[in-house]
Amino acid sequence: MAHYYLAAISSHNYAVLQQEGFRRYGFKHLHRLKHHPAKGDKVIFYIKGGPKSLAGIAIVAGNLYEPDPGDLLWSAEDGPFLPHRFDTRPDITLDPADGAPIQPLVPDLALFRHGAIKNWSLVLHTQNQEIAPEDYRVIRRALQAAARRAAR
Repeated sequence: MAHYYLAAISSHNYAVLQQEGFRRYGFKHLHRLKHHPAKGDKVIFYIKGGPKSLAGIAIVAGNLYEPDPGDLLWSAEDGPFLPHRFDTRPDITLDPADGAPIQPLVPDLALFRHGAIKNWSLVLHTQNQEIAPEDYRVIRRALQAAARRAAR
């Protein structure tokens, strides 16, 4: 059974993933201890700051690995070297400006239940967090609708 993760990243780091064709994704050691997606899992990219939108889904295509330390996924100005990676393949990818705004989805997502609706943006500061399959379906429909609008 696939697992679903919401990854909160900066618009700059999302642009780097776009340039690379969404072929890989990286995260900090601390996040590896909490969650590490496996082959077939889905990763949803939420752009924190700026547009605060859902901008894409990538499918994990390989197992977790640690690259050569010289293989920086993002520049040093964006934070520490991200030592844990997995290969991905794009599923839905949009320009952040064309992404699906997350705020209208908040009442429909289990991630924000239990009092988190009021402070929904704080919930999204975690880099990788597992979400319910129902949340994935809501987000996927919103991204598909955004992709149709962007294609017009």
